[in-house]
Amino acid sequence: LFINDESIETLLSHGHGDNEEKNHILQLTLMDHNRIKSSLNHLSSNVVEIVDHHQDEGYHQETMTTTTTSREIAFENGKATVGSTCTLVAERLFHSLEKKDEIVIDYSLGLALLGVILIDTMNMNPNAGKGTKRDEAMIHSLLKYTDWSNKDSKNDEKLQEKIFSSSSTKQGNGQVQPNCAALYELLQSSKFDRAFWEDEMNVRDCLRIDYKRFQVSPPSPTTTTTSLAFGMSSVLLPMDSLVYKKEGGMASFQKEAQDYMESANVNLLLILSMTIVNDEAQREMIIIGKGDNIVEDVTKYLLESDDAAFLECAEKKNDIAVVGDDSDGSDKIPMKWFIQGNTKGSRKQVAPVIMRFVADSTIAAASL
Repeated sequence: LFINDESIETLLSHGHGDNEEKNHILQLTLMDHNRIKSSLNHLSSNVVEIVDHHQDEGYHQETMTTTTTSREIAFENGKATVGSTCTLVAERLFHSLEKKDEIVIDYSLGLALLGVILIDTMNMNPNAGKGTKRDEAMIHSLLKYTDWSNKDSKNDEKLQEKIFSSSSTKQGNGQVQPNCAALYELLQSSKFDRAFWEDEMNVRDCLRIDYKRFQVSPPSPTTTTTSLAFGMSSVLLPMDSLVYKKEGGMASFQKEAQDYMESANVNLLLILSMTIVNDEAQREMIIIGKGDNIVEDVTKYLLESDDAAFLECAEKKNDIAVVGDDSDGSDKIPMKWFIQGNTKGSRKQVAPVIMRFVADSTIAAASL
């Protein structure tokens, strides 16, 4: 189920009467994140399971048992131990079937799990640094045990021709397995579709399509703020294309980003851009903040601290201004733009760095 499906709006709404009874029996599993979104905080006590591969934010422990299966967060020593949450799902699937005489995975389920693992690990490209041995094992198992002969006739025949090409390998029973490279390329081209990102979505759409909010405990017990928050948006187009998407250029982009920050109720927003050029990843980052010196201090932390050195950030010099001017009395919103040299540093690696900065920074406590 998706959180914005109309069919579950009533079930998840915060109301009275019947809804209270439903909320009492409702059990939620969080997938690919380990903290329920702020708009659903009233359902925090209903979270009974987490399956994720991001840094543990420490929430919902009081509603779970102590078993590792109810709180499975594949993240250790600052890095994810699987490249895809679907790897964790596949592991559970095969564990549930291990006592059966014959293991057979449904075609649609096997293809869905395989496709997501391939796209999340960039087809196990070692240069991307995303895939692990656990991902590789699940790719192998899905290829081996899925019934590839039982294809869904409703699927596009041309699509199947691309996936099950002449270069595909055969199982021992003669079934043709999907070509992983072909499946990955098909999904990758859709994920990074330039027409989709540049023509079909405005700036706000780009910022919200893959947005995550992070809450951090205050740096001191004397801090009046109960929690500090910042947001991170991942976009799959060149940062230039995002910034200059509208005719108003930089100023229009900054104003839309400011409006989005206000609607998301955060004073610090990081925008992470990733594109693929000649089969190589390229990453950029923009930081926008409200409050005294917050952007300057994050910039200093990224450029000078040992904690952030592995990201290899370099400030991009450009014509960046600030939103607002003295004539209209509006608040000025500072912004910095970076080239990220370490292209393996995704949001999974960047977020913990910013969380540590926020947790240790009295300036962040005052601004966020």
